[in-house]
Amino acid sequence: MGMGSGVRAVVRHADLWGLRERDKYPALEQSDVSSTEWTELGPCSPFYLFAPQDTELLGEYERGWKVTDAMPVNVLGFQTHRDHFAIAFDEAELRARIGEMRDPALSNEEISARFGLGAWDVATARRRLRRTGDWESFLTECLYRPFDRRVCYYSNAVIDRPRRELMDHVAGRKNLVLGLGRQGIAVNDPMWYLVVCATLPVDANIFRRGGVNVFPLYLYRVGQQTGKQTALLDAEGWPAGPGRRRPNLNPAFVAEMEKKLGMAFVPHPPTPSPHARRGSLPLSVDGEGPSRPSRDGGEVSTVGEAGAPWRTAPELWEKLKPLARQMRRQPTRAENELWRRLRNRQLLGCKFRRQHAIERFIIDFYCGEAQLIVEVDGPTHDYTQEEDAIRQAFLESQGLKVLRFVNQDVAANLEGVLETIAAHVQDAAKECETFGPEDVFHYIYAVLHSPTYRTRYAEFLKIDFPRVPITSDRPLFWSLVGKGAELVSLHLMESPALENLVTEFAVPGSDVVEKVRYDDGKRRVHINGEQYFEGIEREVWEFHVGGYQVLEKWLKDRKGRKLTWDDQQHYQKIVVALKETIRLMGGIDGIIPAWPIE
Repeated sequence: MGMGSGVRAVVRHADLWGLRERDKYPALEQSDVSSTEWTELGPCSPFYLFAPQDTELLGEYERGWKVTDAMPVNVLGFQTHRDHFAIAFDEAELRARIGEMRDPALSNEEISARFGLGAWDVATARRRLRRTGDWESFLTECLYRPFDRRVCYYSNAVIDRPRRELMDHVAGRKNLVLGLGRQGIAVNDPMWYLVVCATLPVDANIFRRGGVNVFPLYLYRVGQQTGKQTALLDAEGWPAGPGRRRPNLNPAFVAEMEKKLGMAFVPHPPTPSPHARRGSLPLSVDGEGPSRPSRDGGEVSTVGEAGAPWRTAPELWEKLKPLARQMRRQPTRAENELWRRLRNRQLLGCKFRRQHAIERFIIDFYCGEAQLIVEVDGPTHDYTQEEDAIRQAFLESQGLKVLRFVNQDVAANLEGVLETIAAHVQDAAKECETFGPEDVFHYIYAVLHSPTYRTRYAEFLKIDFPRVPITSDRPLFWSLVGKGAELVSLHLMESPALENLVTEFAVPGSDVVEKVRYDDGKRRVHINGEQYFEGIEREVWEFHVGGYQVLEKWLKDRKGRKLTWDDQQHYQKIVVALKETIRLMGGIDGIIPAWPIE
């Protein structure tokens, strides 16, 4: 009806599926407007969709925080408009290109033809590059595609849209960024997976069909900032931290988390963490537990309430140090196997130390963040039970939890041992009274990797940025933080678990990627007629991120190139990262007791 008629317009919808010639054209010829089975719609704010939508869960979903509200400063990924020139597989290749651009002996026409630069204003770009004294400093890594880091020349002399937010807060900074796609329907994957994390600038086309918004966790004060960034930095109330940075977190979002969790938000958790009470900040990314460096660079234990620490005397540490070092160099087989899985924060992001001195005792493994001791006893302990009991009583009197295993436990059931240790770490988290920006980031990352979240809210993830529910269950919060930290470590390719390769690339040959194909029966990914990566399961091979089949995409982008030894190792580490991601996604669903998250 016309405007002002006072009659409400009616919107109707119908679907017609099938092949064009066989199904659609005949159906259209045999029907008209009156005979078509219509579905009446009720388009509503904010999208006014002209298509049916299952809105049964809409109210539940909208109780969560939209990520763009929770992390207000975000921007589309950078765009070069000439990737073939501005981005390269290695730094030397790109440095040579830029060097030629600066070379006055070459004409603009030669440069344009050599690099296929078309209508780009090469003359202006070359003048700007020649005026740049430290031109090599703009060579930087970027996240180009999922698990695919490359080198780009991150300067507006070469890149058309470097994005001010990425230049100010990400490039060359210590930061974490969340990359999210807005409309899952554009990619049309079987399951929503428009999420990545990085510490680098992210290319706008990291997802198929493009469109990633980058959310930096921290904002840095840089030069003369205006608009939304200045308002956030000056008026939101977060104090400046290292490097004059502040969290990119909406105070109202944080306040709701504080209220629901009964914990206080710390915008800049210190390192090492000062434990307000035992167990504080158990899963802090930066927390180093309660040890402090000794004067010789070794470690001296600090145990007890903050403000009243109890320490191993330096003179005693001097006597224990040679023995501790010898025990580290000559561990038992069981100790070595367990250490392989505990080292470098592999377990829930927590730091463990081995052969660690507490007073006159040297303990096998110690986690200061959880105030936890893990002992692995060999046959000699059959004859030292009285001494062990005295030792354990003393350690427990200092507020420490002691877990004891025997060599056979580790040899026969290492996963069970790790589960027991993880359960005690999570118990310590229940007493935590504070949380920080990294914890929020890891919580969000874990929720967005829940398969149930993705299927339950699939209708809404098709059309807009995701929303994040806030739990009031403190143990669940910390469990999700732990899972998120593991995922982030894997996706940044920093996890020590990536060293445990599950594949082989053993057949000698040219190492050149020619034709990529998967052999399901033999679990092989072939790169040419002779060579292949072996040991890749189908679910790992078919794993998608942002519309790309990760393992296939990575290789196809290198068609015609020779894989270096580093390339071969990196590809096999991607396999581990995807395999572990699948495991962790199942684990996330396993720890969420019910939906919606409460």
